[in-house]
Amino acid sequence: MQFPLTQVDIPPVEHLDDAAPPSIKVLEGKQGWLFLDNDTNGSVDQYRGRLRLTEAGVDQWQQYLQGVEQLADTARAAHAVLVAPSKESVMGPSYHPFAEGSNGPIQQLMALPEARNIIYPQALLTQLGDEAFIRTDSHWSHQGSMVAATALATALGLDSPAVNALFAEDEYVQRKIAGDLGNKFTPERHCNIEVLRSFSYVKCRYYDNGLPNFGRLSVLVNDQALMPGVCLLFGSSSSYSMLHYLCRLFQQVVYVHSAGSIDPELVKAVSPAYLVVQTNARFMVQVPEVDQSLLTLIDEKRARLSEDEWALVAKRQVSVAHDDALICKLNLTPWLV
Repeated sequence: MQFPLTQVDIPPVEHLDDAAPPSIKVLEGKQGWLFLDNDTNGSVDQYRGRLRLTEAGVDQWQQYLQGVEQLADTARAAHAVLVAPSKESVMGPSYHPFAEGSNGPIQQLMALPEARNIIYPQALLTQLGDEAFIRTDSHWSHQGSMVAATALATALGLDSPAVNALFAEDEYVQRKIAGDLGNKFTPERHCNIEVLRSFSYVKCRYYDNGLPNFGRLSVLVNDQALMPGVCLLFGSSSSYSMLHYLCRLFQQVVYVHSAGSIDPELVKAVSPAYLVVQTNARFMVQVPEVDQSLLTLIDEKRARLSEDEWALVAKRQVSVAHDDALICKLNLTPWLV
């Protein structure tokens, strides 16, 4: 599906040197830092200020943010919209080969009155420095996601000293990875990153349909979490590393991979104490929905899976009975397919 949300100024072609532009969707920056290039969201043009939302796109974002607030009010849930800053906006000034522009989609969004409930931790991640993102990947690091989770917790009204104390003793270990950018090269590019060693959300998985990306539904349970109650999270791929921290903040986390699109029927069924939507700044050119059907999303994803993908689902999923006590308490039975 295409959205008429952007206006693009296309200048004469520029290259960093006289060589032909690479065919892979990776832009090489300074000191081995890799960035997205030629992706469907126009990340480079967004970063350089060449791609902006149209008035119609801004209006749709306003309607979406108003819809999220209305759903949260109806559910009597504390809520927030967490926007993961792009790697370019945090690491770009130091390592991106192009200069940063101004007034791109994220700046347009943050200028709206409805942005009062948006958490955009760009400044906090910048303070973290090189540890905020992965050199050969487009996502934030574990420590970057911890900073975002902490900012989110504060916005939701949790006690900041208690949250900080919860993560203060975390232990990290270095790992060598290629990442979603490094693996586009032959041979692969790798980097060393600090990954959380002392805790993993995987051990808290109570239910997981195992679907890849959109349509994934997981339930995490941690009875030793800081806060009782349920956090319902409609998130993106950036949410997965945050789960290491969120399931220590909230006793039960219901996670839906939807890039911020919300199923109001699921909100009504779960009746969460906390409602969180998480998307990425580079996704701003595509407005999430407040009336998406998760069941339809799941059915469509299952219909498209290849045999190899089904094999991965089988390895990843965690099943429960339809009459499981917790699943029934959360009213999730209709979505267990």
